[in-house]
Amino acid sequence: QLVQDLMTPEDIPQKEIPMKLMTIVRAFTLLKSDDMKSLYNELKGEFQSDYHKMSIFQNLYFDSVVVSGTTPAIIFVKEMIKSQEMTKVQATTAFALMPHHIITPSTEVFESLMDLIRSEPVQKSSPLFNTAVM
Repeated sequence: QLVQDLMTPEDIPQKEIPMKLMTIVRAFTLLKSDDMKSLYNELKGEFQSDYHKMSIFQNLYFDSVVVSGTTPAIIFVKEMIKSQEMTKVQATTAFALMPHHIITPSTEVFESLMDLIRSEPVQKSSPLFNTAVM
C-alpha cells in the first residue's frame, strides 16, 4: 500500500505516509534478522516485475530497518550489503543513518560493523567505504 501511495503523488497529506512509516519502523523493532530477511524476500516477489516499484520498496524497507536501530536490524543490513542486495547508494544511506538510530551500541553491533567495513563490497567502493568509516 505504501509503495502505491508514493507512486501517486496526489493527495499525499491525506495518505498519512509518515504515520504508516513509523508503524513499519516499530514493527521492525520486534523482528529478528531472519524474520526481516524472510519478510523482505516475500515482499520483494511482489515488486520484481516493476523496477520503479521495486526501487521504492527497497528504499522504504532498508531505511525503515535501519531507523528501527535494533541489533537484529544491523545484522540484517550487514547481510544485505555483503550479499550486494542493497545498491551502493542504499548502503551508503544506511551507513549514514546508523549512528543516529542504533539503540544499543553493543560489542556485537560494533564487531558486525567492523566485519562489514572489511568486506569486499565496502572495500571496493570508495564513497561507501568513506561513509562507513565516518
